Amino acid sequence: VYMGISIGYSGKEEILPVVRSTANLEYELTSTILKVTTKEAKTVGFLTGHGEFDINDQNHQQFRQLLDKNGQGQYNLTSVSLQDGKAVEDTIATLVIAGVTQPLTEREKYEIDQFIMRGGRTVFLVDPIQMQPGTLQGAPLSTGLNDLLEHYGAKLGNNLLLDRRFHDSARFQQGFMTVIQPYPYFVKIVKPNFSAENTITNQLEAVTLPWTSSLEIITKEGITTTALAKTSEFGQSIQGYYNLMPNSPIPDAELQPYTVAAALEGKFKSFYADKEIPSVETAADTQESETPASVADAEARQTKTESEQTQIVVVGTAQFLTQLRPDGINFFLNTVDWLTLGDALIGIRSHAITDRPLRETSEIEKNFIKYLCTIGIPLLVVIFGLVRYFLKQRAKRLVETYGSV
Repeated sequence: VYMGISIGYSGKEEILPVVRSTANLEYELTSTILKVTTKEAKTVGFLTGHGEFDINDQNHQQFRQLLDKNGQGQYNLTSVSLQDGKAVEDTIATLVIAGVTQPLTEREKYEIDQFIMRGGRTVFLVDPIQMQPGTLQGAPLSTGLNDLLEHYGAKLGNNLLLDRRFHDSARFQQGFMTVIQPYPYFVKIVKPNFSAENTITNQLEAVTLPWTSSLEIITKEGITTTALAKTSEFGQSIQGYYNLMPNSPIPDAELQPYTVAAALEGKFKSFYADKEIPSVETAADTQESETPASVADAEARQTKTESEQTQIVVVGTAQFLTQLRPDGINFFLNTVDWLTLGDALIGIRSHAITDRPLRETSEIEKNFIKYLCTIGIPLLVVIFGLVRYFLKQRAKRLVETYGSV
């Protein structure tokens, strides 16, 4: 037990209170050292205005507290609005776009594009479907981000994935009872389906991604793309109107691995390089021609056509943020750290989260075990009985033969 640890650097000092356990000591020490050596805390912004995941919502306060604790004074959290043609502030280091439910305007997409062109890091967590309130019925969701992401090198699939072998369980209400049962649409990513090259995922054991779509990696000049996570070879894609009830039949389709998360690094080309700056759309007038104010705004700005070296992470769902599962939170914190702070804390934190599912047995192994139990064990009992019977018969004959001697 330590009564306290003081860490100082260049006039800054941080105190770790009473240390009763060494379980998280390495992480606490490293994060505190980074805190005192960081000249200025960076800012992580969460996009708002389109039904996104809101860190200021009372329902998400537990998640906010986890983020604040993870930041440890190294980065601050704020909301970002792009309404009325407002640009993303230069103080934002990382922009999180999570769970958009309403389409973004071209001007808002332009501001995101220009943020990336200025070297800003961005996380896109894009849901493929929108659930009808109070039901497990879903319909395809249009966010307006597909063409932007495809231009950068990650094309969102117009689909919903399930994994017939590796999936998590979910809670369902049946009358007055809560039932927990396996749910193929809660896709579970397990080793070795994580990227071993990227520090976001190379220490992860498992991550559950509810209601996720696939990603198609598109080769772009000067861009390095890494598939961070894939389904197993038993992944399946479905399209159309979705009945996601746990007992609803799943249509037959080709089984194959699908990419569900990707990291892109390099110098990106602007999606608006050869286009005019989009005008600011308002609720009262989205179809009229540009107003004098918007024309003046466009003339005052110049589109940046190529970015500095920067990074983008794309995931085919945002639902894991609301689930508050330790593996999903760890995955998101790793992503924010990688984009905002680098690699220093990721490996340490990931050691504490372990979820190692049993190795899946092959069909041959399953059949062997089945026949061993149904035929092999009874056969062994029969053989044992026959051996015992013959031994008794032999002993009886010996007694009859030599007993009178």
